Amino acid sequence: MATESAWWPRSGHARLGIALAPDGSLFVGGSGTSGGGGGHVKRYRPDGTFVRVAGQANALGGSGDGGPALEAGLQLPDRLRASRSGDLY
Repeated sequence: MATESAWWPRSGHARLGIALAPDGSLFVGGSGTSGGGGGHVKRYRPDGTFVRVAGQANALGGSGDGGPALEAGLQLPDRLRASRSGDLY
């Protein structure tokens, strides 16, 4: 099974990025529009639960360097990578 993967499709105006972690979790990053802002990354676990791990809906894209991931403004998190240890880049 691949432990590092990425995919960058475009669906309408939304852009998505995905990465598969070694534990089977799927990281999915996206933005609601091509205009940026409101980007986020969610982790979908093999048991069907999910949690937001980065970004917030009302933050401007590109803000929050050096702060907590959940408070960051992500513009287009569409190029994700999961390491062999499960860290997300």
